[in-house]
Amino acid sequence: MANEKGKKLLKWSTICGAAVVGFVAGWMANGRLIFSDETIVEASVVAKHGDASGATRADVMSTMDAFQVGYDHRDVRLLDGFMGRLFPREGEVLLLGTESNEWVRGYDDVKRVIRNDWVDWANLRLDLNDCQVSSAGDVAWVATRGYVYSVVSKRPVRFSATLERMNGEWKFRQLQFQYEDRHAALRDFVQIGHFAQLHWN
Repeated sequence: MANEKGKKLLKWSTICGAAVVGFVAGWMANGRLIFSDETIVEASVVAKHGDASGATRADVMSTMDAFQVGYDHRDVRLLDGFMGRLFPREGEVLLLGTESNEWVRGYDDVKRVIRNDWVDWANLRLDLNDCQVSSAGDVAWVATRGYVYSVVSKRPVRFSATLERMNGEWKFRQLQFQYEDRHAALRDFVQIGHFAQLHWN
């Protein structure tokens, strides 16, 4: 009799334990496991390259090139020159990062975030050959895609920015980074080909 009770207790304990483990695993996966389709659509497929004139586009892309060079080298000794070239000291400057709480305002705070990017973030590579650039007077807006590379992953990212022409130079007033992946769904576990695109955030 006692042996039978012990078996029932073991059975129910196993069921309850499996349920708890399944719940915790599901909860963690919902918040941290993401699906990243590394085959991104080029911006020019979604829309044309923008309505900026050839001269404006070339000048804006000069600013974008300088931005990418800074993120390529990630040399904090060059940060002051990078900021002075690409961001105005006066007026509103806003950076929206990949995290929901990354709304950063002001020259000094944006500088701090960019410094942290260079020290701690993975490598950013924007597609500067496929940028959309539009403009109206002394204001231009840019959108493109790219990747953020780390040792273990390669995540597609969107980048957009608003720039203002100041004394003949285009400077960032607002810029935003957004990952192009999503939380994993049940369908991603059903298709074997999707397993390689699942990773922890």
